[in-house]
Amino acid sequence: DDDDDDDELPTVDLGLGSHSAAISSIANEALTWQPTSTVDDDFNDTASKPKTKRAKATTDAREAKRLQKEAERQEKAAAKAAKAQERVASKQAAEHAKQTAKLERQLSKAKKPEERLHQMTIHIGEDALQARRYSPLQQQLMSAGITVLADSNPRFDACLTFSRKHAQLDRATNTLTHEIRGEKQAIVLLEAAVFVPQSADASIRSYAKRLKDAFAEGWKVTLIVEGLEAYFRSRANKANRLWRQAVQEGTANGQAAPADTSSADRMAVEHVLVWLQMEAKLFVRLTKNSLETMEMIYMYTKAIATAPDKTISSNFNFCPHVDRSVKVDSKTFAGMRELWKKQLTCFNGVSGDKAEAIVQHYPTPRALLDGFAQQGLDAVATLVPLGHKHSLGPKLAERLHNFLTTDDPQAMTSN
Repeated sequence: DDDDDDDELPTVDLGLGSHSAAISSIANEALTWQPTSTVDDDFNDTASKPKTKRAKATTDAREAKRLQKEAERQEKAAAKAAKAQERVASKQAAEHAKQTAKLERQLSKAKKPEERLHQMTIHIGEDALQARRYSPLQQQLMSAGITVLADSNPRFDACLTFSRKHAQLDRATNTLTHEIRGEKQAIVLLEAAVFVPQSADASIRSYAKRLKDAFAEGWKVTLIVEGLEAYFRSRANKANRLWRQAVQEGTANGQAAPADTSSADRMAVEHVLVWLQMEAKLFVRLTKNSLETMEMIYMYTKAIATAPDKTISSNFNFCPHVDRSVKVDSKTFAGMRELWKKQLTCFNGVSGDKAEAIVQHYPTPRALLDGFAQQGLDAVATLVPLGHKHSLGPKLAERLHNFLTTDDPQAMTSN
């Protein structure tokens, strides 16, 4: 039967013997074992540590790379801004230089004589400006571009003073600044009808003193005396006219024609003119009439206007081909030899070396003249300058001989 067969299965001995119980016990424990949390956490930490370090290293590298790119970007932006700023500065400098050059051209143009006149202003006393004989003066000056102002409070009677509009370049702001500067120049007008009587009674001295007191030290005052000859001529004509009238009316009583009484006044005037210039230190100019006076005022104004562009006479070299002058001591005659050498170089074809050769043998013109008297032209013709192969020659000797011995002031010594 089936049930009986199942109940009576044979027992198989595996040879485990007494260990079967132990094995069974271990098997039961294995079936009931569960992992503890401590072991699991340690395992997870150990497995995740390498991944965390790699992630952190990657993040740091990315941040460093980002910062490097940001720094490079900022550096490029700064370089670009610096270049842009440099271009702007260069453009501004070019514009500044261009504007400066333009202003300098304006200043250079302002130095022309006609432009200089436009910068001048004449202050004329109202008494002179309103005088009938000077009525064309204002129009004449204004037509030349000169500003004319009526001076209600002049320094002196019939006085003219000058001022100039001065332009200056301010390089810091690149602009032209203008200011009015007074010129220490003055003109005083005086009629002969006033000047001659004052010269005769010596009251002109007090007039000159008042004139000097009206202007401070450093002023150049020019006194224009107008119509001096016309005044003497008019006075002589008046005396002759009265005499002719007396003759015609029969009241002359046999009197002769009046003698010329102006000679004494003329002499007094000449003395006064010398005194005004030598003692009073005034510049005196004589004019024939009002037209000549107005022309002189215009020329005087033009001279003042162009004065800044003229060379100072004390610094002007009349002999630009001469390197320097030679000073000779009047007691020891030191410098005479150098002066003689300089004089020889004035001859055509005589260089410094040739002059030195002559001076070594003939230190003075008298010595050279004696040499010509003793040796003839060979005194110079046979001299050989230092560093030269040829002698001075007879042509140069002849020119020097002719210069020292000729009596003809028209003789040519340069050929």
